[in-house]
Amino acid sequence: MRFTVAAVSAIVLGSLAVSAAPTAEKRATSGQATWYRQDGTTGSCGVQHSDQDKVIAVSEDLAGKHCGQKITMKSGDKTTTATVADTCPECDYGHLDLSRGAFEALASFEQGEVPITWWFDN
Repeated sequence: MRFTVAAVSAIVLGSLAVSAAPTAEKRATSGQATWYRQDGTTGSCGVQHSDQDKVIAVSEDLAGKHCGQKITMKSGDKTTTATVADTCPECDYGHLDLSRGAFEALASFEQGEVPITWWFDN
């Protein structure tokens, strides 16, 4: 009986530890970040932003349903969070096109394109 109680307790505690683990790493996507100018235009999500706002244009398959959602991006030792505000027709799924404000938080403009890991914040 003691063995059964100990075994059940170990299984329950183990499953709690697994479910408490951060899930962002499991949903992380690798891709590329590029940057574009806002130029005072309204994005496909219906809001106008400045170049310094931290916003993102996502691929057509992600646009619409993710308008206004936050995405955290990591490149090297730098991390930033920005809001989905526009569509990037040329972007594949992992490619994010960032406003100057968002890109500048990760890399210099001269780099033009940097590898990133990113995930949707819940």
